[in-house]
Amino acid sequence: MLRYQRDQFRLTEIPSNIPAGAVTVDLQTNLITSIPANSFINLTHCTHLVLGNNLISTLNSGSFSGLTNLKYLNLEQNKLSALRNNSFKELTSLQRLDLSENQISDIETGAFNGPRSLATLFLNGNKLSLIRNSTFHPLSSLKTLFLSNNQMSTIPPGAFYGLSNLKTLALYNNLLATIQEEIIFPITTSK
Repeated sequence: MLRYQRDQFRLTEIPSNIPAGAVTVDLQTNLITSIPANSFINLTHCTHLVLGNNLISTLNSGSFSGLTNLKYLNLEQNKLSALRNNSFKELTSLQRLDLSENQISDIETGAFNGPRSLATLFLNGNKLSLIRNSTFHPLSSLKTLFLSNNQMSTIPPGAFYGLSNLKTLALYNNLLATIQEEIIFPITTSK
């Protein structure tokens, strides 16, 4: 297993010389501000990518191209403020995504198109004040969702619809006064 580790190197951009056979790429605790398209195009064997504690503020179309076998992506403690449509489109094998402790205040519909195998999603410690009905719908395999420590005061009915595998939902330290049971457990009837 080839591990490429350049944490705490004060890197300001994604290195272009990451070996194609790298399975784990660790670039945490640097000064990286963006992930240009095709930065990881040759890393088809990579299963773990750690970019936490950088200065990444946006995800571009094609930022994760080539990472067809990626299972774990860590983007915690960056400067992300929004997740745009198809932000993770290329990550069809992704199982765990950590976006905690960013500044995310908006998640566009379709942001999570792609990672159909995603089981764990960390969005805690952001600035989310609302989530849309369709935000999490593509994530039918999701088992654990952390939304704690945000600024949500309401949750729209149907926000978690389709998350039939969800076992853990963390909503603590938000501004929620009440939560309707139908929001957490959508009532379905069959005839």
